[in-house]
Amino acid sequence: MKVTIPQKQFSLTFEAPIWQIKPDYEQNLLVLELRNSDRLQVEFAVLDLSTGQIVGPFRLPENWWIGLEEASGGVLYLHGFGNRAIGTHQGITAITADSFQVKWQHEQVVFYGFANNSRILARPVKTEQDRLLAVDAQTGAILEKDITPKEAQAAIARFNRLRTVGSNFPVHHPATSEHFALLSQFILSRSGRQAHGAIDYLETEKFLILGYYELIAESKWQNILGVYSAVDGLMLLEEVLVSIGSGLSQDAFFIVNNTLLFIKEKNTLVGYSV
Repeated sequence: MKVTIPQKQFSLTFEAPIWQIKPDYEQNLLVLELRNSDRLQVEFAVLDLSTGQIVGPFRLPENWWIGLEEASGGVLYLHGFGNRAIGTHQGITAITADSFQVKWQHEQVVFYGFANNSRILARPVKTEQDRLLAVDAQTGAILEKDITPKEAQAAIARFNRLRTVGSNFPVHHPATSEHFALLSQFILSRSGRQAHGAIDYLETEKFLILGYYELIAESKWQNILGVYSAVDGLMLLEEVLVSIGSGLSQDAFFIVNNTLLFIKEKNTLVGYSV
């Protein structure tokens, strides 16, 4: 098998740290939530993975107490906060991904998940019964009012399996994992680096992708991403995601529609074709 080299598709740097990323699997978009805690300011941006074009960042009238819940079908679903002290999510605001126009809003429900492309399941904030609502994803119209949690969870799990077929996420291996020693030895033999704490591992047909931590000083780490050939283990790409960190994290990288995505130094989104 011929060795394939990952090709960089984009590197986008924002003023504010990237707080989270939500793929819109249906439209091949990435939606980014950018949070600047110094200014108490939230922005959102949308990247089209097919064209490389980006829309935004944009702000809403509410500067801080709002966040990204999900994205699907060219629509962003945002949440407010019911209890700001503990960060409880409340409300759904649907906004178009191309023009950032509000399509609909429900303030007295909590987003629960997608039942399918056209139905959102939500829990009423004030209710005496443990029942959920089905809401039209495009219009916000209430479609159904008596859905049990068991029915909702089954529908969400079923649809999530379908919509994430084109995505791959790494398996997290803490230092106590039975696979940690083998993966650590592989990294050492290929890069000369000693992994500590945890290793995230993702395997595709062509690549072995590992995210790990290297100790650079007492209680200080750098987070490194390495991409290796699945044919012979040759290191093809190495990126330092965090040059100086003090803790371990998960989900530092993932793949959507053959694009490897990761964040560097909190505010730069990088994509490679894999």
